[in-house]
Amino acid sequence: MSIHVLEAGDEEYDHTYHDDIESFFYVFLWFYCNWERLRVVRKERRLKEWMQGPLKTIAKMKRATVNQGSEMFKMDVLEQFSKLWHSDSARFVVYRS
Repeated sequence: MSIHVLEAGDEEYDHTYHDDIESFFYVFLWFYCNWERLRVVRKERRLKEWMQGPLKTIAKMKRATVNQGSEMFKMDVLEQFSKLWHSDSARFVVYRS
């Protein structure tokens, strides 16, 4: 989910296509970090802090990770990419910018 949707929680929120694009971005990140190879999911779940807990806490975790600067984003997220996908990590740096 997008950060804005998570922050809204149970409150009324005008969902936009930007939220959909951001959510799609997070799905890709999760996929690249958690699939070792085709049909094989890693035993250790990465980015699990983005999936557990209250919605507003998840929003804070995502915001802190994404807004910390390119080098920290590379270390915290892109370095977790499975070896199969590691060459694709540069695409996420470009998108994030």
